[in-house]
Amino acid sequence: MLSFSGNQPGLDVDAIVEESESRNETIETRSTRSKKKSLVWDHFLDDKDDEKKVICKHCGVPLSKVKGGGTSHMRRHILISCKSINNEDRANILATQGDNWFDPSNFKFDPDLTRGLLTLYFIDAEVPFSAIESRFWKPTMRSLRPEYRSVGRQTVREDCVAVFKASCSVAMAEIEELDSRVSFTSDIWTSSANMDTCA
Repeated sequence: MLSFSGNQPGLDVDAIVEESESRNETIETRSTRSKKKSLVWDHFLDDKDDEKKVICKHCGVPLSKVKGGGTSHMRRHILISCKSINNEDRANILATQGDNWFDPSNFKFDPDLTRGLLTLYFIDAEVPFSAIESRFWKPTMRSLRPEYRSVGRQTVREDCVAVFKASCSVAMAEIEELDSRVSFTSDIWTSSANMDTCA
């Protein structure tokens, strides 16, 4: 997922998915079927030089193989550490966590995760930054989680800009790595707020 620098939120989902991963690893190690049944294996290659390691297909980072075929550390790499994987592949891995990956008995509130997810929500749903100043915002969020401390609209705006800049950097890096020519076509797009945007 996305990561933020400085005082901005990081999307460290490690604490949230840990219980699910340990359950999945137990199931995988008990299986008598192929060691490489998990979707995670689609993103790794066996290291030709070291049979105890695998290499991420996206970023080239080597990881150790776990005796018994456990893949939770590889899943964590794809979900958290790998900067080169596309969002669709990351979402597919996250979807394999199943409905129980968010177990309330093991939940630990992470304000940075909440802030990061709210940032992505504001971007995806095209919610105006002023929505966070609604008189119902704080009571609604506190009803979900009493520990939640709201940030202001300027902070949400800065977080959204940080996500945009990070996305631009990733896109530019991918374009610069291409060996072929790239042609861009643009058009005017009208947002739900009736603002014309070059897309």
